[in-house]
Amino acid sequence: MPRYRLKDLYPEESTQSVQSLADTFEKYVTEARRLQAEYQGRINLLVGAETENIVEGSVQHVKDLRERYQLDYLVGSVHHVNEIPIDFSAEMFQEAVKVAGGLDNLYEGFYDAQYQLLVQIKPEVVGHFDLINMFSQAHPLSPAVEAKIRRNITTAVEYGALFELNSSAFRKGLPGAHPQANIVQVEQKNNIFSHFSRPALLTDCHLLAGGTKLADDQERGWQVHPF
Repeated sequence: MPRYRLKDLYPEESTQSVQSLADTFEKYVTEARRLQAEYQGRINLLVGAETENIVEGSVQHVKDLRERYQLDYLVGSVHHVNEIPIDFSAEMFQEAVKVAGGLDNLYEGFYDAQYQLLVQIKPEVVGHFDLINMFSQAHPLSPAVEAKIRRNITTAVEYGALFELNSSAFRKGLPGAHPQANIVQVEQKNNIFSHFSRPALLTDCHLLAGGTKLADDQERGWQVHPF
């Protein structure tokens, strides 16, 4: 989904504006709906968007966007804690750790922001459930963090969400797709319903120029933890 504050644009978007992002999204939905109509009966195309939850008003922006465009589905994702990106770079991640007052606090903030989306938006797909692991995969989960993970999994399962198996982790050097093994172990230890039994396989491919991102994922192959 487009972001609504200039300060939330990433360095790679330095030539963009809030309006240009909104215009791009509008063009995306228009073209997607055109293709949906053209291929009706031959391909089941769904038109959706990935969420953000950056500031207090973000959830309302998601609701407004879904209503305005009558989107078929949402991927509920969190990329920021305390308004700082947690997956863009190691430097930004360390800034987020500092502002949060430590890794455990950062993890709790991430899963609280995710929980807010799950409760208020109920996205059809839970996006990269453990993105917070991107730059801290060796960090042990505290009891408080585990409790929030259990809460979020339970909430998503209860309303019927799909859980994304996201291969973007390969591009950042992680050993497997999201969710990582430590998240699966939390579920297995607590036997939370059927958890990830309804997966959505996604590459998180934002770019096709040169085919590099998608090709990298395909070349490395999927390493999915057994459920």
